[in-house]
Amino acid sequence: DGEDEQAQRRLRLFCIHDEGQSPQVFEKQLEALLSDDPRLRAHFDLGFAEGPLRMASSDASPNDLANCAIFGGEPCRWYRVERLGELCEERVGLREALDLVIEEFASGSWNGVCGSGQGGTLAALMAKSAEDGHPALRDKLRFVLSLNATWPRR
Repeated sequence: DGEDEQAQRRLRLFCIHDEGQSPQVFEKQLEALLSDDPRLRAHFDLGFAEGPLRMASSDASPNDLANCAIFGGEPCRWYRVERLGELCEERVGLREALDLVIEEFASGSWNGVCGSGQGGTLAALMAKSAEDGHPALRDKLRFVLSLNATWPRR
C-alpha cells in the first residue's frame, strides 16, 4: 500500500522543548520552520516530550506565558540552573532529565532527536551518550538536531 510505504519512509523525530515552553509551543515553532515547503513537512512524524518541572508564573517570561496561553500547555523546564557566581552555574536535575528523555526515546521507534535550549542540551547529551555506547541508544539514534544549546565537553 502506497500510504504505508510513505509512512515507513518518514523520519520519526523525538522533540524536546526549551525551558519555559510546552510541547504544544515547540510543535508550533517546528511547524513554522517546516511550513515553507509542505512537501518537507510530509517527510516527518514528530513526537513531543514534556519537561517534568512545572514553572511558577513568576519564573516564566511574559513571552513564554503568552505562548502557552495561545498554543496550550504550561511552561515547563527539564532542570534548574543555579548561578554559582558570575561565571559558574550548576544544572540541578540534568542527569535525571537525561535519563527520562533517553527512556522515552528508547520506548518509541524514533530515528532522531530535535531539541531547543534545554532540550537541545539534552539532545546533545543523548548524542554523546550514544557515542559512548549507551545500550538504549546504540544503533537507534541516527541523527540529532541541537538548537540554541550547549554542546557537552568531552
